[in-house]
Amino acid sequence: MHCIFITRCYKATNIQTIKDNLKEVLHVDGVRRHTFTHIILADLTRGMMNLEDVTAFDDFTRTVSLLTTEKGHRDEYQTKAIDDYLKVFKEKDCFRTYVYILDDDNQITPDFLTALDACADGEPDAVVFKVYGHPDWGGIELLDRDAVGSVDWSNMLIRLDVMKRLKVYTIGADSQKSDGLFFEKMKREGCRIKFLNQICGRYNALPKP
Repeated sequence: MHCIFITRCYKATNIQTIKDNLKEVLHVDGVRRHTFTHIILADLTRGMMNLEDVTAFDDFTRTVSLLTTEKGHRDEYQTKAIDDYLKVFKEKDCFRTYVYILDDDNQITPDFLTALDACADGEPDAVVFKVYGHPDWGGIELLDRDAVGSVDWSNMLIRLDVMKRLKVYTIGADSQKSDGLFFEKMKREGCRIKFLNQICGRYNALPKP
């Protein structure tokens, strides 16, 4: 299984810590059970970092920086930029590939490997799990109520072709609600969603940059 981690940031403060967290979790006794790519989606519109701040982390194989230099007035959280990036993947690239939005103050836990294993088991459209910091998010009751405010990107691993088709950006919507709105899109489309009652992530684990 391959995972694309997307880290949105407007400062580079926590990037090395996140890179270290990914390496620690995804290399068990030096063995990789899953492959991954780490995309740093740097928001330059806020004027709090420059090109060199973020490209310093590039290794051009596993870690790649992408830059946002303009965005819509309701798109504070770079949702359109995520969709634009995912356009580069062709249908053949989507096979056994999932996307996880790992924002710059969050982390994954060792049980994230369990979530990736769940992706490999039947390749559901999404795997939803629990996170430290918000135990009320990510439950199966999301299927019966409005998901806005009850789920976060930190709860969800989404198959690449599903994210490309449904899109993270919603025209006219506040991008802060994009996670819940995306979950509602999956419900309307009848997507196959697997729920895990395990903590696989840490919400707000790192200091705000």
